[in-house]
Amino acid sequence: MKIKVYLNPENYRELSGEFDEGDFFETFWGRINILIDDKDFFENDSVIEEFKEQPNYYDIHGLTLPMFPFIYNLMDNYNEIGRRDLLLHEGPMAEGLVIKTDGDYIILAIEAYNGESGETKWYDGEKLISEKELTKNEINSMPTSIFKQELKNGIN
Repeated sequence: MKIKVYLNPENYRELSGEFDEGDFFETFWGRINILIDDKDFFENDSVIEEFKEQPNYYDIHGLTLPMFPFIYNLMDNYNEIGRRDLLLHEGPMAEGLVIKTDGDYIILAIEAYNGESGETKWYDGEKLISEKELTKNEINSMPTSIFKQELKNGIN
């Protein structure tokens, strides 16, 4: 199994003025993307935008979030990955990364919230489901040790 976790900063050149204003920590955004055996976990993620009833203006896959708080949260919970289930949200996000423990494996999902209906669904790499329906599939499950190593590589 080949896994790659990418943390891609966005607009980092445009944020130099934010240092002076003290807002850099919250405004430095980026995307996390995950490839499992060369398959993009976010390949079908347009269903998240449809669920949230927000147009997707870009053909960009991944979970977009404030980078520094997310990386801090990941590293703060790093030792808990594989020991207990985690839900990592950052800032005013309507999405979060779900890391569910399943023996020596983890199962990934993206939690999406629709503010109008108040409904929450999970994206499992293929489709939107309820939290109770999250099970392993070809794209969302991997050995915990490999995922943790790729998180380190992605952060580096």
